[in-house]
Amino acid sequence: MILERFITPGMGVNLYLVGAGKQVIMIDPGTIIPKVDELIEERGYELQAIVLTHGHADHIGGAEYYRDKYHVDVYIHQADDEMLQNPKHNLSKGVYGYDISIEGAIVYQDKDRLDLGDIRVEIIHTPGHTKGSSCLLINDQLFSGDTLFKMGVGRWDLYGGDGQALMNSIKSKIFTLKDMPVYPGHGVATSIAYEKERNPFVG
Repeated sequence: MILERFITPGMGVNLYLVGAGKQVIMIDPGTIIPKVDELIEERGYELQAIVLTHGHADHIGGAEYYRDKYHVDVYIHQADDEMLQNPKHNLSKGVYGYDISIEGAIVYQDKDRLDLGDIRVEIIHTPGHTKGSSCLLINDQLFSGDTLFKMGVGRWDLYGGDGQALMNSIKSKIFTLKDMPVYPGHGVATSIAYEKERNPFVG
């Protein structure tokens, strides 16, 4: 499996390229990172889609650029599509100093399976950080967005956040999965078993 991680300067968001063979999808492009384009060209990767875990500005800032350059679709949970289109709700002006509004995304739902080229993405809707926050399950590896971090959880004090829903999502949807690597939206990788045993925020 291809797994490339890039860290968005200033915001520390993890942009991932994930796939098999030459086909890849992009997860959470927080901004335009020249090294991403360089690697795609150097290795001959074929970008199939951009999949967003949620609608906050720091995870969507590069989506329109990569969508237009590689002629691919952007996917987001239906409950966060309005955030993607509404700069007040995605907080883009506060993050970047200008408004971001992205229309025309393809929406997914809980338990959907996205077949993107040869890449299969299973959707696990984990509301709490935002209404539509979702984890992406790809080949027994979980991309958790801002729902779960190593020894941490996402904040819930912004638009669409709900602390009780977040804890319920982690306990009932993530911690009931078998042990597997977890690649969060910020910070380093962890695992489900590690977080079940040690995460101090999830009682």
